[in-house]
Amino acid sequence: MPLTARYAQHWNFAGGPPELFAQKRDVLAARCADIGRDPKQIVYISPPHDPAALEPLAETIRDSGLWGK
Repeated sequence: MPLTARYAQHWNFAGGPPELFAQKRDVLAARCADIGRDPKQIVYISPPHDPAALEPLAETIRDSGLWGK
């Protein structure tokens, strides 16, 4: 979630019960608050996922040097 809070324009919830979604949403909101970002800037992309829409996010994560930290 720290990478999502810092870099993402989109957030995909992989699925699960509503309680899990609420927990993940709250964690994301807290990580956004840590860095001063409005979590409303991060939206959900519903399937089917267009690789062209996800490519810039993947490149940003790759180039950040934070992947795997």
